[in-house]
Amino acid sequence: MKSHSQIGLGVAVAIALIVIGAAAFVTSGVYNTGADDHHTALVRTIIEALRDRSGARRLHRGSTPRYYRQLTTSSLASGRQADALP
Repeated sequence: MKSHSQIGLGVAVAIALIVIGAAAFVTSGVYNTGADDHHTALVRTIIEALRDRSGARRLHRGSTPRYYRQLTTSSLASGRQADALP
């Protein structure tokens, strides 16, 4: 059986490698974030979920910009955000 210090060291090394890998990915420019290139289905789903949950959370706290409060859930879900802006 391994000691707790060896397991802790292994976990720390794994986390460090993940952080280094993520930093290398972000700084490499491999992923195209340009508006003229479509995201993959997974990335689009994640971005939409983040946007919707962020907006919903701020709507309930009352800390949203005026135009965002005018948006409806259906306009966000259908991707017609620009149509709802004043």
